[in-house]
Amino acid sequence: RHRARYPWLLTLSDLSAPLGLEHHESTDIRAVERGLTDPDQTARTITILAHEFVHSWNGKYRRPAGLATADYQQPMIGELLFVYEGMTRYLGDLVLSARSGMRTPEEDREFAAWVSANQDRNRPGRNWRPLVDTAVAVQSIGMAPNEEVPYRRALDYYDESMLVWLDADTTIRIKSNGMKSLDDFAKLFFGPPTASPSVKPYTLDDGIAALNQNVPNDWRAFLDSRVYKVSTTPTLAALEAPV
Repeated sequence: RHRARYPWLLTLSDLSAPLGLEHHESTDIRAVERGLTDPDQTARTITILAHEFVHSWNGKYRRPAGLATADYQQPMIGELLFVYEGMTRYLGDLVLSARSGMRTPEEDREFAAWVSANQDRNRPGRNWRPLVDTAVAVQSIGMAPNEEVPYRRALDYYDESMLVWLDADTTIRIKSNGMKSLDDFAKLFFGPPTASPSVKPYTLDDGIAALNQNVPNDWRAFLDSRVYKVSTTPTLAALEAPV
């Protein structure tokens, strides 16, 4: 582990705004008062717990070079948020939530179905805006009015990137005949040092090199078609992948 301990600060209150904020060795989570007793709220609270825990590796220890700025005078470049947040959406919200037993596999499938349908049926903006642009433009569109989301896509680098990394995971499993998965990539890429908390920045080339080290594939073309180019439909093939 690249940390000595990992406490959660969990606030359950209707008087504080909902929040999930990752740190190197802790997480600050604020949910509604009945966040762990109301069935409609529990799944949301659980998802935030798993999501922020994954950020300890993906986001804090390994961070996109464009977000690892030396001071507040340097502009942040959010291009690789589809890795920072998108892979965390997959590993945390989908995988870890079910593996830990906090959510059932059926609840996971329902979540994946909702994300898929929303990206497929409620995003006319995908006809002009590539997924990566939602990450690059986060400073200007992140707090824009919600009613415009279908046309400008807003923070789709969270949800749709979950489908991209699900597709990457199934691709790895198929090409390796079940011998490898995205777990192996995560161990290789996010494998923590034994020292105290630190930041190890990465570039797109670093990520592609690690993917190829795990299982050879044209990963640059894979990401280019799903993230960097305009696509009128989301990545749905992985939902029916034979793995």
